[in-house]
Amino acid sequence: MSWWGLSALLLTLLISPASAFAPFLHLPSVFGGRATMPAISTRGLRSAPTPPLCAMTMAANKGKWRDPPKEIVDDAVDRAVTLVRACGGSMDSLAFGAAWKAAYPTYDRDVFKGTSVTSFNKLLQKYAQDELLVESTPKKEVKLYKLKNAQERERLEQSIQQTMRTIEFLGELGGPAGATGPWTLPGGLSRIGPQTTLKTDRLALPPDMAKYTKLSGLVDALEPIVLAIENHVSSISAKEAVTALHHLKRLSWQAQYQVQRNQLDSIMGVFAQVAENKMDNLSTKSIALLVSALSNKDASEGVYNAASEKLQQLANDALECEKMPVGVRNANSTVAAVFSTQAVAVIVNSYAKTKRRDEKLLRSLSMVIMALPTSNFDAQAVAGIANGYASVDVRPYDKTLFDRISTIARQLSPAGWTPYAVGLAVSAYDKIEALEGDMLCRLSQLTVAMLKAQRSKAFTDPNLMADMMLAFSKATCECPDAGTPSEAICALVDSFIVQISPPPTVKKAEK
Repeated sequence: MSWWGLSALLLTLLISPASAFAPFLHLPSVFGGRATMPAISTRGLRSAPTPPLCAMTMAANKGKWRDPPKEIVDDAVDRAVTLVRACGGSMDSLAFGAAWKAAYPTYDRDVFKGTSVTSFNKLLQKYAQDELLVESTPKKEVKLYKLKNAQERERLEQSIQQTMRTIEFLGELGGPAGATGPWTLPGGLSRIGPQTTLKTDRLALPPDMAKYTKLSGLVDALEPIVLAIENHVSSISAKEAVTALHHLKRLSWQAQYQVQRNQLDSIMGVFAQVAENKMDNLSTKSIALLVSALSNKDASEGVYNAASEKLQQLANDALECEKMPVGVRNANSTVAAVFSTQAVAVIVNSYAKTKRRDEKLLRSLSMVIMALPTSNFDAQAVAGIANGYASVDVRPYDKTLFDRISTIARQLSPAGWTPYAVGLAVSAYDKIEALEGDMLCRLSQLTVAMLKAQRSKAFTDPNLMADMMLAFSKATCECPDAGTPSEAICALVDSFIVQISPPPTVKKAEK
């Protein structure tokens, strides 16, 4: 190689990127032997940019991310909405993340792995549009989560604060000058003086609450009303409070997490207090719905005591009315006008469910049952009343009641009985050890007839079937007609076997 060629090679190596001369570091020297080239610094030299690994991965997977399963999305959105609501209706994403970890420490976020949901922001922006707003904040990386009804809540809170400030101002006036009212206040009219009252515009319950299928939606709709009641700005009637409690109880099974249950208990407590304070305005039907809605709540002692006093008063007044001559008594105050058999059944079972042995109330209702016309009873009411009284064990002092129920049950048409009513009646009479004689025969005949007509479709609850078989097995007498307790047991066993047996497999014919 000439001097000029060697010079050109060295110059090329010096001005080229490090990668250009890397192959020469391991080649034999042009002078023979291994190369002895001194190390050349690559400081200041730039190589071609290499795409980051995550970018290459994203590019490779672009269009391949799938949507997460609907049940996982619904569960996560429900949890998120519950958290935001529990924190006052709005919170930033940083606080949300901390609250999520505290409320759901065992939640596995890997369920979204491989899906389009890579953050809470994306989850809520895409799937919670009906319930949450995701807004920007001065910090680009932080978002604000707000319930869609939060703006209405803020407006209501401001109205409440303004009203309370006005009340305080008028209260400070005092004296004759302050008692000259009326004064026009935000939300209503108030008179200042010894009997200071505040009459406000009443809030209305959401229309047709039976259409609500999600607990979170119903809670959102009722929240402004609860806020107004708690701050004494507005109120609702006792009947409206009972209606709200009934629908909250209907959807209460959806409160799967403790934070949801705590919020539900708080809201139901507000409506329960309204109903307790206005118990005198409730009918027996409304009281039945009230005690049924609160039968699973421990902190309902006040409501149940107030309901008991009101029911005893109504029972006594109705029974006194029955003693008057037909031409003199008020038709709207008779036992049949005040009490329905279904309401009595619900009330007795609700008190039994809470383990309250209110003997005064049970005696009053027993007298009501004795006074009600036989034509007012159906099979469901008969079975319900029997089960309620049997659950609180009143037979030692109320055998007359069960004798009357037995008489009514034997007079009812078989077509009016359902499998559930039959099973409930069998269980009730077995509890008080009175499943005997004509009542035993009637119930066993109904059981056999239903099983013959519907077989495995008649009784589908295995626990109920087991209770019935055990009850019939204790029978000490046989019935003169078909449908004996022994036949009932055999029919139940046959039905049970059919239910638990696997369906037969049909073999394909060989060609």
